[in-house]
Amino acid sequence: MDFASGSSKTNTLSGVVGADEPATYSITSSPATVTILDGTSSQVTLLRDLTNSNTVATYFKDVDSSGTHNAGDIDFFKLTLSGGNYTFDVLENPPPAEVNFSFAGAPSGSNLFMMFGNPASTQIVVIGKDPLDQSAGGNITTKDVLNISQAGSTTSFGVNGNQINPGEGAFITYVTGANTNFLVPNLDQNEADVEANIAFTNVFNTSSASFTVNQTNPGVGPVSVKISALNTAAEPGVNFVNGLTGDTAVTITSVSVVDNIVKTGNTQFLPTVTDNGDGTWTIKGLSTGDKVQWTTSGTHDRVLIENVSNADGVSGNDNNTFDIGGFGLSQAQPAPDEKLDFTVQIADFDGDTASDSFSIGIDGTGIFDDNHVDGVVIA
Repeated sequence: MDFASGSSKTNTLSGVVGADEPATYSITSSPATVTILDGTSSQVTLLRDLTNSNTVATYFKDVDSSGTHNAGDIDFFKLTLSGGNYTFDVLENPPPAEVNFSFAGAPSGSNLFMMFGNPASTQIVVIGKDPLDQSAGGNITTKDVLNISQAGSTTSFGVNGNQINPGEGAFITYVTGANTNFLVPNLDQNEADVEANIAFTNVFNTSSASFTVNQTNPGVGPVSVKISALNTAAEPGVNFVNGLTGDTAVTITSVSVVDNIVKTGNTQFLPTVTDNGDGTWTIKGLSTGDKVQWTTSGTHDRVLIENVSNADGVSGNDNNTFDIGGFGLSQAQPAPDEKLDFTVQIADFDGDTASDSFSIGIDGTGIFDDNHVDGVVIA
């Protein structure tokens, strides 16, 4: 069966007890844990929950690390014994990997753009919300420029300074095939001022991404940020700045704030998220260390992140600023095959028992999707 949500397989247990009906079945042996995407960055160990008199085995991701099966955990696989049959269901698709981008090695100074990432994987292009169309001439400092800050232990970026001020923002575009000559750390300060050097092959589509607030000013905020997801065509080089307009809006369906950090002794601000009703969302009350993650109704390949602290209806934070110290994208990757071994016991009315074993083979995805799982014979 496929490693895909909704995949299901039912087989008979072929149990016969003769005159000593009724027969009862139970799972007597099953994996206590199952590790999926073994050896990848998305590796997850699923725990087992045996319920309903050992007739149901559910394998779940223990989201809250409680060691028990709770609401909020994510169920991946389920084996159910019923009516002399067993049914195995795949309840979730393989989890994607999160590709995280560090800004370390970026040139200092005021630059038109920055391009980060692994040349063998996915890259991002970062540029101000209102940059100069440099290829048409002029001085880039007359409009939005990016500034890299090495303050603290994390390299971060701001717009028109080391922070993003109210009314300012940055576009982050997800790409592949970036020219490694213009990819940090190879990108130098002079090259980062030339629009033609925004050289890549294609855009990369995802349904989930995140950014991390490195610092706020004042130190614990609060800052309000608006995020807008977009779809754009691949418009590298001298067409990039002009291509920042006219993109197709993509609806953001959910937003969460994680890694919330508040310094001891400072006022605590609890972030809130608001659906603006037009596909964009506003997050209020962000402070140093917060990570904002979002998902979209379809895929998107660009996001606009704006400081809206001066237009959020919150008093006292109209001049608060922040910088961005990290960015992440969700990226699907091939999932290896999985093999789960079970033993089921049948008992008749007067307590006689018999047992048999079988294996469930879950065919992987990508390069592992070959309709074959080692050690499993298709029944």
